[in-house]
Amino acid sequence: EGMDVVSFASSAGPNNQQVITEQQLSTLFSNVEEILEANQKFLLSLRQLGFEWTNNPQHLGEAIKKHIPPLKKSYMTYATNFYHAQVFLLSLLEETKPGPLMSYITRWEKEVIKIDMSPLLSYLILP
Repeated sequence: EGMDVVSFASSAGPNNQQVITEQQLSTLFSNVEEILEANQKFLLSLRQLGFEWTNNPQHLGEAIKKHIPPLKKSYMTYATNFYHAQVFLLSLLEETKPGPLMSYITRWEKEVIKIDMSPLLSYLILP
């Protein structure tokens, strides 16, 4: 769902044309898949605790101690790359002859903007 742009960007475009290089993909999306995985593991851990933590808060503390370091590392990497992602996205938006990736992003932005009115750059703020 949330990874559709990443999936599209990493696949071949029309006529098996490369949509984006691995370096561009890394610059634009950084480690967003790593962040998703870390958050899913943390959520699963919290769900497994269920309501146990009300009777034994130590379990909640243990889950937080276990999952916060990987989350912190992932978000630090993302935050460090944020400026480069913005610069790259702005360069794509300013292209006079858009390629397949920009065509897709433009179409995606028009659809999403109708829903919440946020500009595309705002989606880079948090993964």
